[in-house]
Amino acid sequence: MEGYNREHPSAYTKLDYFNALQWENPERSTRRVRERVDALADVDCCWSGRSLNKNAYAVDHAFPFARWPNNDLWNLLPTQKKINENKSDKLPTRQRLTQSRAYILEWWPQAWDSNQREFFTQANFALPDLTPNNTNYNDVFEALTVQRDRIKQIQQLRDW
Repeated sequence: MEGYNREHPSAYTKLDYFNALQWENPERSTRRVRERVDALADVDCCWSGRSLNKNAYAVDHAFPFARWPNNDLWNLLPTQKKINENKSDKLPTRQRLTQSRAYILEWWPQAWDSNQREFFTQANFALPDLTPNNTNYNDVFEALTVQRDRIKQIQQLRDW
């Protein structure tokens, strides 16, 4: 690769090629959600709708991080610890997503209205069928559901 296009005025350096070939290993992170939950007065579990105990809750990656490493704000949901342990690295069924729709659509604006630009930028780039200027939480939920079906079809994850 070093010799490719060497004579071009804007040719890449060895370092450019080296950096482009680096494998990124994303770290699992739920810090931002924990900070928001701690700052808010009352937060409900996104899977059950029950009020969270702020001394004992979990942050779930809706799409399991082990199979789809993504720490975007839309993918991180506060949950009861027991529910998160039960879900583990399983993919929520379409039915479970639909049953939890109201809880998720309550959480997103509650948590991220002050960070809408970041929330929607992440969602619009990562999820299908969203326009770059989308700012509608319902549209993000619909795209989340479509992406769930794609992940299920491609990776054949266990259902939860």
